[in-house]
Amino acid sequence: MEAIDFELYMGYPDATLKLSNNITRAEFAAVLARAADVSGQLGRNWYDGAVDGLSAAGVIPDKSGDWNAL
Repeated sequence: MEAIDFELYMGYPDATLKLSNNITRAEFAAVLARAADVSGQLGRNWYDGAVDGLSAAGVIPDKSGDWNAL
């Protein structure tokens, strides 16, 4: 509940949280970027800013891979 209170976990566009679901790499990257307070260039994918920010900050080595994977 604290992660929700601190807006680290924002939920889905349909206003649900789906807390029992596994999260994707992209969703984890978004939470991590919010926790680390980093952001980057926006792109065509909703998570591009988070992934770019994490890469620029040196938290992840690069932006490659399947970000929709569980």
